[in-house]
Amino acid sequence: MNYLTIDDLFVRYGQADVLSQTDRDGDGTADADVVASAIADTGALIDTYLAGRYNLPFVTIPGVLTRLACDIAWYNLFAVGKAPDHVKTRYDASIEFLKMIKSGEVSLGAGNVVASLPRHSAPDRVFDGSSMSGF
Repeated sequence: MNYLTIDDLFVRYGQADVLSQTDRDGDGTADADVVASAIADTGALIDTYLAGRYNLPFVTIPGVLTRLACDIAWYNLFAVGKAPDHVKTRYDASIEFLKMIKSGEVSLGAGNVVASLPRHSAPDRVFDGSSMSGF
């Protein structure tokens, strides 16, 4: 699912900075395949954290997910190991927040919550080490 658009990146990081990472052929516009790949990769990553807890796709994307998606996509647009420290810090914080969503520590709201998560219950053990000693 797509949680962001290139316009979201422009708003958050500025058109000139976004073009510096997405205009790989130097024609003054963002390369569509670079942008599409970053958006798709980001959506796939976010979906892995949300799939067990929320019904996907969302009808309306929570704003916090767009912010997280922007930070993740922005980091991924830099060459490996070339992202500035503040970009890496925001990426790491976004991943941590996704982990908190996945664990249920924070919620995106009640709209798309999976009705019930699997639970396990069983009666107490009849046979265990102490009751079987001597056999």
